[in-house]
Amino acid sequence: VAVSPLMRFKIFAPVTAFVTAAQHLRASSCLSAVRMSASTVANESPKRRMLFLHGMLLNPDLYKQKLGKDFFERLEMENWECHFVQSPRAGTGGGVYDIVKGLFPNEESYPEWFNSVDQVDGTKVFDGVEKSLEFLQNYLNEQPKFDAIGGHSQGATMASLLTYLVENEPGWIPSDKKWGGVLCMNAPNSFEKERSFVERIQKSGASIDTPSVHVFGGSTDETWEGQQKLQTVHYPDHSKIIQHENGHWFPSNEEYVGAIMSALNEL
Repeated sequence: VAVSPLMRFKIFAPVTAFVTAAQHLRASSCLSAVRMSASTVANESPKRRMLFLHGMLLNPDLYKQKLGKDFFERLEMENWECHFVQSPRAGTGGGVYDIVKGLFPNEESYPEWFNSVDQVDGTKVFDGVEKSLEFLQNYLNEQPKFDAIGGHSQGATMASLLTYLVENEPGWIPSDKKWGGVLCMNAPNSFEKERSFVERIQKSGASIDTPSVHVFGGSTDETWEGQQKLQTVHYPDHSKIIQHENGHWFPSNEEYVGAIMSALNEL
């Protein structure tokens, strides 16, 4: 059976990333004072719209209520209006699914954008990615224009892939709906397979030109290699890297949060 090139890129977040995320949930972000300061200087201009794509098995409610609550509240104070969309695909992440469900047992859903399946030739087919792209294409066509698109972990890869398609496939969505910035937070690991997403773009001679902000989890995040490789397909003169030490999760230190906000406001 012929497999689309889009099914060949390998992205997979390690189980330990979720354990690290759970550990950081126990710490307070302590950004209340900063939020108050941001709110006092917010201008009256219309809020900029960002579409944010969730990571593997983590539904939007987890981000809004627990995992990224402080971060997204800060974004709103910085005059961003965040919109979340959930993949219609139910998670099939094997051992990772068991870990996440153990950490968050009362969730109604554990969605994913795709799941990797080993092939006899050593490559990976990403089951479900084509349907997820079609779902997001229809969603974007139905929505008003977004000013930026962002994502965490698996969602960061989807955000890059969507931007690549918009730039290189005319008519994929109307040109007047093209966003002006990309936020990639803690992209998942492993782009090393020969027919990977990164190598496919590199061999095509294309790059993602839309300005981008890449948030790296640093040495405490086992997906460090994947984050670096994803950034390489973005045009370097249009991308900014912010490295923090909160592992495969959102930074809580104001030094890093403030740097991200400044970078987004420059998009």
